[in-house]
Order: sequence, then C-alpha cells, then structure tokens
Amino acid sequence: MTSVGQRFAYREHAHTSGESVRPVEVVKEGPPRSQKVKIRWLDGEFAALEETRAVAVKELEAIRTRWKQHERLEHDAEALLEHYAGMIPEALDDLTSKEHHDVYKMMRLKVLAFPDGSVEVTGVFGEPLEVGASRSVKTEGKW
Repeated sequence: MTSVGQRFAYREHAHTSGESVRPVEVVKEGPPRSQKVKIRWLDGEFAALEETRAVAVKELEAIRTRWKQHERLEHDAEALLEHYAGMIPEALDDLTSKEHHDVYKMMRLKVLAFPDGSVEVTGVFGEPLEVGASRSVKTEGKW
C-alpha cells in the first residue's frame, strides 16, 4: 500500500527494460478500491542534484590533475636536490671561505651542536639532516 510522501522510480511501461526511469512522489491517494494515486514528478529536483554532481565531478578531476602536477613537481624537486647534493662535496673543496659562507647563506644552513655530541643540520632542503658522529668535517680558519 502506498502513502503520501513515498517516492518511487516511475517507468511509463512497467515491463520495458532499458527505458529511462523518472523519480516521482505520491502527493494524494485515490479511493481505496481504485489503487490510484496522484504523483508529482521530481525531475526538476534531481536535475539540480545532477548539475551539482557534475560540477563536483569536474572539480574533483581538477583537484586530481593539480595533485598529479604537485607530485611531479615534488619528484622533480627531489631529483634536482639529489643532483645538486651530489655535486656539492666536490665543488665545496674548491671554494674560498667567503664562497663557503655565501653557499651556506643561500641554503639557509644552520648547524646546532649539542653537548651529547649530536648535530642537527637544517636549511632549505626541508627536514633536518641526520649527521652521524663518525663524520669528519674539514674546517678552515677560525670559528
């Protein structure tokens, strides 16, 4: 038995598969013996939802595209950083003290030495570098 407010999927020819289904809502019941009801088509309500869904799908695709670009840029940045990091040890040996200072300044390099012997190195490379106690550091001049 149907009641006012119930929603259904309506197909004009009940036993025809493949025919599109339209949403309807029962707004008034007919006489009990007739089993007829007055319905309201809900196509307009669902059209707005479909439009909202289409916009959301487009925005989601745009976000996915930007995310992929972001991942590519991150990968490129990591590759570039590795490339330059590989070049630095050889190039640093040939620099003067002033040039060392300029490079460290460009990299915003900060080194913190703790009483327990641990060292923390930070800079433009993002996260702190781990420096083991077994590493030796060549220094020139005075501190």
